[in-house]
Amino acid sequence: MSTTLVNKVIPLASNYFGKFSRVDSERETLADFVRRIRNEKGLSMAQVAERSGGLIAQSYFFKIENGLVKNVSIEKLRAIARGLGISEEELLRVARGKPKSVDEDLESSEFALLYSKHTRLTAQQKRDFKKVIEMVDRELDRELERGEKEGKK
Repeated sequence: MSTTLVNKVIPLASNYFGKFSRVDSERETLADFVRRIRNEKGLSMAQVAERSGGLIAQSYFFKIENGLVKNVSIEKLRAIARGLGISEEELLRVARGKPKSVDEDLESSEFALLYSKHTRLTAQQKRDFKKVIEMVDRELDRELERGEKEGKK
């Protein structure tokens, strides 16, 4: 099996499933959201500022990410969305404190991205990828069993 494929899929899966470790009733703050997205995409604050087209300074982005700015203008939110490479709608929803629907979460998830990439793989790469997915599936089953056992204690 291609170790390159494994090295790409495992961190992606752990990032994705880590998103669901938060308690459902908690809302992700704007600061936490932009930090998480920036880290998931491997961007520095300087890169976000640059990708915004110069519409947001790195120092201002730092303040937003650290919760030091509470009332961010629509223009700045749009610049942040551009800098992070996400939709304005998604960022505005978080800024307003509204959760995503399950369908929206699935559409924007790494699973949708994986499926899109999967369709472009060769037959051998698809077989290798299937082995990785089966391994992840077994690990998820183990984690779910552990969670159920701990819940019964």
